[in-house]
Amino acid sequence: GSPDHDRALIVIHGYGRNAKEYFDSAIEAQNVFPDVGTNTLVLAPLFKSEDDDRQDNDLYWSTGGWSRGEDSLDGQAFSSFSVADGLLESISAAEQTSHGGHGLG
Repeated sequence: GSPDHDRALIVIHGYGRNAKEYFDSAIEAQNVFPDVGTNTLVLAPLFKSEDDDRQDNDLYWSTGGWSRGEDSLDGQAFSSFSVADGLLESISAAEQTSHGGHGLG
């Protein structure tokens, strides 16, 4: 955990993979609810697909494969569910953890 954060919010994007919009919405919510405020760590991972621009070390999945927990196609074979589990483990020391997302609609 971090002394700067006592809460964490992980927002998983839907099928449109618009993680930035989800992140921005969570930050806006912090402004609306000042009691949540700046002590909340907001994470909005982007599960890239084979159609996205990528760096050499980026994980990526088949289109839709990330949503089914499939292994990444980059040679590292990480399940997208394992990636999400790793995020949860890394912030488990936060006093409060919330998870949000869209139903892949």
